[in-house]
Amino acid sequence: MNPRESLQYLTQRLRRLRSSMLLRNLFTGTAIIITVASGLLILGWLFNLVFWLTTDFRTVFTIAAGAWLLGLLAFKIIARFMQQPSTEDVALKVEKQYPQLKNQLIASLQLEKNLTENREGFSTELIGALIERSRKLTGELDFGKAVDRGPLRKWGRNVAVALGLLVAVAVLFPGSFGESVYLYSHPRVEIERELGYDLSVSPKSAEIAKFAPLTVTASVFGREIPEAASLFWRYPDGPVKEIDLVRDHEANPYATALTDKLSPTDTVNFSHEINEVRRSFEYWVSTGELSSEVFTVTVVDKPRVIGLKLTYNYPDYTGLAPLFFDENDGNISAVKGTRVKISAAANKEVKAAMLVFADGDTQALEVDKQRLSGSL
Repeated sequence: MNPRESLQYLTQRLRRLRSSMLLRNLFTGTAIIITVASGLLILGWLFNLVFWLTTDFRTVFTIAAGAWLLGLLAFKIIARFMQQPSTEDVALKVEKQYPQLKNQLIASLQLEKNLTENREGFSTELIGALIERSRKLTGELDFGKAVDRGPLRKWGRNVAVALGLLVAVAVLFPGSFGESVYLYSHPRVEIERELGYDLSVSPKSAEIAKFAPLTVTASVFGREIPEAASLFWRYPDGPVKEIDLVRDHEANPYATALTDKLSPTDTVNFSHEINEVRRSFEYWVSTGELSSEVFTVTVVDKPRVIGLKLTYNYPDYTGLAPLFFDENDGNISAVKGTRVKISAAANKEVKAAMLVFADGDTQALEVDKQRLSGSL
């Protein structure tokens, strides 16, 4: 071969080696990205398994993971292709792998221009001899050994382990893994958290007579029942107030004392008694991560008699005319056989009314909204 053919031969081998290096960098970068992506998916799944993930956390996690992967793509793949090594850089790697070349390969590349433009006046015969000698010295050498295969093997093993773990998680825990993928791919979607307990409050919204007592009861049932519950209330024109409810340890005599071992049907009651309810108010109960809806207790005045009239119809033998009593105290005193008509008014509409006698007997009265009537 003449020097030019020998130099072309060396250059082609170095270019093939450079392509091999770029391909290995591509595979290594891809393996790194796949490994990190798999690790992030597993980490996200673990977070979702252990913690309640808010929309803000999922958004930050997704952005951070995406930025990390994009950074790896930019630095491990795109940058490597945009900054390709020159033929001389590749030759230096070969020289480092094979010290016996004694820099003759790189010298052949650098002196190539002197075969056409020999401004320095070097001997073209010596240059040609150097190139030919380099071709012969490298003829039996494997340039591929100049490429470090360690990173590709290392990340090949890592990606195999990461993908294996990812597949195992997806197969063994398809429900939670699929949920994690959905949550992180839709980070702003609000989801309802499933707790191990539920809450029921009584008496909910109700009407109650003024000055009557009221007991608010919160029944918590399920597993992992919280240790405490609070009652919040407010008057229409006042601030919110809070008081701790009293736990009723006798609510379920068969329940274990350890709340983390309660069965799904176990119930713990919390309560608070208000001795006299004087004004209408709103209230709700909170326990653990649950809060009830807001209920309203409406205070109403007790029905009471505000006007009582008695009409005495005496028997004929007395010869007495009927007698009317307005605004009296309701005491009746008359001769035997007298018929007494009772007319009364209530302060509000009522559904039923009755007379109650000292011996415990009762007699129903006729009711017409606020008007009450009867006779005896």
